[in-house]
Amino acid sequence: MGLADVIRAGVATAAKLTAELQAAVTHEVWTGQDALGAPTYAAPVTRRALVEPSTRLLQLADGRQVSASTKLTFLSADPVDSLDRLTLPDGSQPSILAVQAPPLDADGEAVLWQVWCG
Repeated sequence: MGLADVIRAGVATAAKLTAELQAAVTHEVWTGQDALGAPTYAAPVTRRALVEPSTRLLQLADGRQVSASTKLTFLSADPVDSLDRLTLPDGSQPSILAVQAPPLDADGEAVLWQVWCG
């Protein structure tokens, strides 16, 4: 068993142990833009995530610094992109400021996704 397998098993265990703490989050994958330039999304899917308040200061690609108000941790390999739309348990749809998925092996496959919203 390699290190990547050990980490995958650890994330699976964490997902089971935190199941009662995870909230339902609606995830809509960005699919493009309509003729008027408005974003379009795939059908919504409900996913489980750890949702917690955050006061993390982030530096965006354009150099601006912004403060994240919420951090979500999805304990699954299903990707999240900064163009996607998330609906939190309180009904809000905050902007996705940053997405991080630590790669585990040479293939770059992720086992969890961290998302900061503001």
